[in-house]
Amino acid sequence: MLRILEVPKQFLPKMPIEYPPHQGTNPMIEEKCFEYFTKNYNNIDSDYIYLPIQWTAFHLLNGYGQNVQPLIDYYRQVTEQFPDEKFFTVVQYDGGTLVALDNCKVFACSGSFTSPIGKNSTYEAVPLMCDPHPVSFNYNSDKKYKVVFSGRITHDIRKSMFSSLSGLDGYNLYDPSGVGISNRDVEIFRELVDNSIFGLCPRGYGPTSFRLYETIQMGCIPIFISDEFWLPFEEYIDWKKLSLLITPDEIDKIPLIVDKLIESGEYKDMIEYGKYCYENYFSWDGLTNTIGKIIQKNDLV
Repeated sequence: MLRILEVPKQFLPKMPIEYPPHQGTNPMIEEKCFEYFTKNYNNIDSDYIYLPIQWTAFHLLNGYGQNVQPLIDYYRQVTEQFPDEKFFTVVQYDGGTLVALDNCKVFACSGSFTSPIGKNSTYEAVPLMCDPHPVSFNYNSDKKYKVVFSGRITHDIRKSMFSSLSGLDGYNLYDPSGVGISNRDVEIFRELVDNSIFGLCPRGYGPTSFRLYETIQMGCIPIFISDEFWLPFEEYIDWKKLSLLITPDEIDKIPLIVDKLIESGEYKDMIEYGKYCYENYFSWDGLTNTIGKIIQKNDLV
């Protein structure tokens, strides 16, 4: 039976923002996992203790990570109370928990680039997910575009991408500009991705983005552009069959790679594999079931 730590209410706040816009106030990753493990703990045989802190909501409500001392003090008490135990937690917040957690497996959506790593601890990649968009998985082989993108230019990689690929035949790159994302921007994103074979998924502030999984959900092949590939569930997923992994210095090669995949018909297998991966690993059930599998006693991971 999985043990779940009963943490103070101050570490279990609700998400104070609605992002991505179509998500509204629906539960996000940390809350979804809390719900799943609270409901299924009797069916999970694990040596780990689950630490259900709602990291993202806590940090957003505390100056975007400016007040982490309560978390440090609390976890010190936990490790003093359970000195020989190991823990796991799930964090969506960019850069991780922001505090060191000893003896902990941290399932993180965006890596650990702003977090110290505790003793005997690891960061494990999980997908940066959101609710699915209200569109069906699109198998249509006669799509309008080869490659699309819809999003703000928030990183130098995105600047390079726009500079190299804008205006090419079959390519449609849209920058909504501004600070917020309007309902119309969301509609444009859906229309573009739903009608394209490939979707550009460049990193943002973190090494990955929601766009990677939104693209797969709509039957589009992601072109993941990053200088750091944060790839969830690599022991289960062949990411080279699922996507194109492009480093910043390879952006100019994208048109040639895309054309070869389209001419050979290989892209159809990638779309099919994307559907399999979405259903088994990138849906809410897929995410929670896979984390549950990893922390089982008989799992070798």
